[in-house]
Amino acid sequence: MGTHPITVTYAGDSNNAAGATAAALNQVVTTTVTATTVAAVPNPGIANQPEAITATVTVSSGTGTPTGTVTFTSGATALGTATLTAAGTATINPVLAAGTYQIVATYSGDTDDGTSASTPLALTVGLATATTTLAVTPNPAQVGATVTFTATIASNGTAPTGTVSFLSGTTVLGAGTISGGKATFSTATLAVGTYSITASYAGDANNAASTSAPVSLTIGLIPTATSLATTTTGGTTPQTVLIAVVLSTNGGSTPTGTVTFTSNGNTIGSGTLDSSGVVTLTPNLPAGTYSVVAAYGGDATHAPSTSSPVTISGAPAGFSMTVTPDKVTLQTSQNSTVTVSLTSEGGFADTIGLGCASLPAGVTCNFSNPSVNLGANATVTAQLTIDTNTPVGGGASAMNNHASGKGSMAMAGLFLPLSAFFGFVFWRLRKRGSAVFTMVLVMALSTAALLATGCSGYSATKAAPGTYTIQVTGTGTQSDVIHYQNVTLDITN
Repeated sequence: MGTHPITVTYAGDSNNAAGATAAALNQVVTTTVTATTVAAVPNPGIANQPEAITATVTVSSGTGTPTGTVTFTSGATALGTATLTAAGTATINPVLAAGTYQIVATYSGDTDDGTSASTPLALTVGLATATTTLAVTPNPAQVGATVTFTATIASNGTAPTGTVSFLSGTTVLGAGTISGGKATFSTATLAVGTYSITASYAGDANNAASTSAPVSLTIGLIPTATSLATTTTGGTTPQTVLIAVVLSTNGGSTPTGTVTFTSNGNTIGSGTLDSSGVVTLTPNLPAGTYSVVAAYGGDATHAPSTSSPVTISGAPAGFSMTVTPDKVTLQTSQNSTVTVSLTSEGGFADTIGLGCASLPAGVTCNFSNPSVNLGANATVTAQLTIDTNTPVGGGASAMNNHASGKGSMAMAGLFLPLSAFFGFVFWRLRKRGSAVFTMVLVMALSTAALLATGCSGYSATKAAPGTYTIQVTGTGTQSDVIHYQNVTLDITN
């Protein structure tokens, strides 16, 4: 390449002399003209994924095969350099972050071919598309059970990172961190109801945010089973005692609430379950035969259930009992007095021992008279003081001690629910244990019940705030006829 002077000299012949020389001619030789184009695949690109950027160099005039290198830039940023192939192409595969680029490929030329640069190529690199799917197990679930939400996040680019939020409607239930393409969250606090659950992926530097399709989750009540058994009191006027036991079928928490006893659709009584899920009833029924069913009404977490029918025989009730008021609200270290009324029915007469059962710790129960003489067709009353601390530390009302020598009458009514319940248990287990075992167990349970009543001595323990059910009992000392009435005690701070 360059400028080359060319001259022509005549050599002569037989008739002409040699030596004639033409004037010099300057011949300029230059490199071939090239053209460079650039292309990118894919376009638009995906963040943090290799992008194939290819330059093609061709000879615009003349012939030849360009050799050398091509440099790729975006503005002032160098993206890479590649050597031309025999086909006149050069390719780089940069990994680009999300953004917009102007790609220029510049051919450096060689000894025969000139340099050239492409026009800028607009390349947009966007976030990868992430897809979120949601699984909920178990579904449906029982209230109180642990429910696990699992989100699976897939991407057409780099593996997703970050967090996933789990929502019920617009309420965030919790969140999980992605590991191995999955994020999980578990909870056991969902109340009964139906929830529309979604998993929301927040996205990261390379992946766009996404939300799963909603999954309907149903949280149901814990199934229960209600069983009904009977026992009878002793004495000259034995009475039937109904014992209903309500249990969670999944072995979970103990049901609370009310059991209603019916016969042929007619309510014959009701009672509140104790802490063991047991309620007893001594029905006031005329003489006759009755088919009784116990129906548990359910609570916030337990489903209703109904027992199989049990056939009983009605007998005169002997007397009725009422407590006024039947609900007392006290602060700790305070007391209140209620009136216990007993009314003879059908000419019944006996001495009735009074007592309390199901007393919470720190609560004492004292009667103005631990036993009352109930005459035929008469009504008698006694005052009951309920104290949420020891009598010494109580409130304004004075406490009354049990009368000397009459404690057995007052305590007689304390053991009806326990005796009835354990009588039912022993009946169920009558083939599994000896009489000696039964006697020992009854004695141990009776001692525990005595201590639980709070009537066997004074304690410095204050009652804990909460709602409790106290059973006020009346027991005929000659007839063994037993009745009780529930009193609701609300203890506040």
